[in-house]
Amino acid sequence: MTNRDRNINANSRVIIIGNSPSILESERGKEIDLYDVVVRINNCPTEGFEKFIGEKTDIWATTRNTVMRDNFYPKNYDNLLGVWHRTSRSKSQCKLPKTNIPTCYMYKTRHFKENFK
Repeated sequence: MTNRDRNINANSRVIIIGNSPSILESERGKEIDLYDVVVRINNCPTEGFEKFIGEKTDIWATTRNTVMRDNFYPKNYDNLLGVWHRTSRSKSQCKLPKTNIPTCYMYKTRHFKENFK
């Protein structure tokens, strides 16, 4: 089952994981992976850190990956529920594989309500 096959709704449990080094101070990986939706921010490698931060990524919220090492994107990129870009400019600056993953912008515009219902 891929991420996109799952039933996500208003009652789904969501966790947002940043990339601060402080997350490595406790082993919360299994707990994080139990959430229905895991949103990871920017450069968010999980490989080698699973016991601390889990391995699940459902939504990737990013500015642009060209300023990060190796044009980073999550290892399960093809199965993401979505990619949230900071702005249309940052989206145009991302170097990502061609896919049909839904994308939206995180900043408020006149179309904000269309992106976040």
